[in-house]
Formats: sequence, structure tokens, C-alpha cells
Amino acid sequence: MAKRVKEEHICSECIKGFDGRDIFTAQVPERNYTTNYCEKCIKKLKITEFEPYYKPRKPRAKKETTKTTTKKKTTRKTTTKKK
Repeated sequence: MAKRVKEEHICSECIKGFDGRDIFTAQVPERNYTTNYCEKCIKKLKITEFEPYYKPRKPRAKKETTKTTTKKKTTRKTTTKKK
């Protein structure tokens, strides 16, 4: 079985490879598009609005089970024609 290779993401400013958990998506200063930056470059460029590349998973809310009335099991009666 082949080993899974981690994907490497490139910072747009310093052009180094990083793990996806260390990369952030932010808007390019003075431009109208977003790209990937590392934490060091975000601080260097003084970017204030950014979000992680991999969005953290939100824990699922546990479903509350309430006791409901049980339905009676109905059976179908079939009729056949007799000659």
C-alpha cells in the first residue's frame, strides 16, 4: 500500500513550502484578490483580515432523542377473487 504524501502549499510572499495547517488565505494588499500567506509574511505585511487555509471542523451538535409515541404496526390484508 502506498504511503500518503502530504500536500505542500507555497506562500506567495516568501515562496517557501508549508503544510496546509500553517498557511492562511488573505487579500493581497491594495489589490482585489486573495492568495496564500504564511504567518510570518502576514505579520510582515501587517494584514489584519485573514483566515486559515484549512477551516477547522465544527463539532456536530448531539441530537436529542425524545420518546415518541410508537405507531401500531399495520398489516395489509389482501383479498383474492374466488371462482
